[in-house]
This record gives sequence, C-alpha cells and structure tokens, in this order.
Amino acid sequence: MNDLVTIDHADIVQAIPPDQNAAVVYLASLGSEASRRTMAQALDVIAATVRPGATHRTFPWGNLRYQHTQAIRAKLAERYSAASANKCLAALRSGRNSATAPSGCR
Repeated sequence: MNDLVTIDHADIVQAIPPDQNAAVVYLASLGSEASRRTMAQALDVIAATVRPGATHRTFPWGNLRYQHTQAIRAKLAERYSAASANKCLAALRSGRNSATAPSGCR
C-alpha cells in the first residue's frame, strides 16, 4: 500500500491546529465521550496504516484523495475483520464530510 499512498509527510512533525484538523472537528461533533474515544481509535488506525507513528491529530487528512482512500480501504480489509474495517471507514468518511461541510452546517 505504501507505493499507492504518497503523501508528503514533512509537515507531520507537530500536531495540526485543531480548528484546521478534520478529524478533531469531526470528533468534537460526536455526542458522547465513548463515541469520541471509539472513533479517535479508528482514525488512529488509519493514520498509522498510512504513516507509522501518525495519529488522528498529526495526520494531514486534507491531503487524502480518492486513490488514497481506496488504498486504505484495501489495506484495512486485509488486516481487520469486516466490522473493524467498516468502523474505520465510517470514521474516515464522516471526518472527510465534516471537513467539506459549509461552516453553517457543522
């Protein structure tokens, strides 16, 4: 998968500011602490799948494109049960949606 996912990771030295991080914005929108914890773990799995050592706070979510998400999907399917992979993909999809929603719709 690493040959399919090519994201410049030079900027993953420090956390992305929370108001500019799609994952953090998405997690903040969740209603319960348990949901935030579960989905944060799912996003951490994705971040580490693409970039070992990355977390939902340090990963450049805005750089992901269609081909990246398809490669992530394939890698999750190889490594995890269908339920776990689907949870991770739901977190990814929701995080991407919150990043592209107009500010009045969040």
